[in-house]
Amino acid sequence: MVLTCSFVMFTDSELPPWFLSLSMGLLWVSLLRFLKVMNSKMSTYIAAIIQIFKDTFWFLVILVIVLFMFADMIHIAKVDTPGMCLKDPSIELLNNGTKRNV
Repeated sequence: MVLTCSFVMFTDSELPPWFLSLSMGLLWVSLLRFLKVMNSKMSTYIAAIIQIFKDTFWFLVILVIVLFMFADMIHIAKVDTPGMCLKDPSIELLNNGTKRNV
């Protein structure tokens, strides 16, 4: 978080949204680490969650790979289907979902 704040203060460029999301996620993880030190029951709970994540890590990796595989398959199947993907810049999608030629 310190690096993010330093970057924002000393440069004129904007940070990408994914970088700010990553910084906030790490900030929440540091809060959990702080709570683990403050309360012994909380530390047991957090240690159990960490152990469960370690035990299921490879299952989650395979699950994410399969999820991306199916998402890519659906994308490939639907990208050239008429009405599913607006690749033509001359077609504008209105707020109510109808199409209008520009």
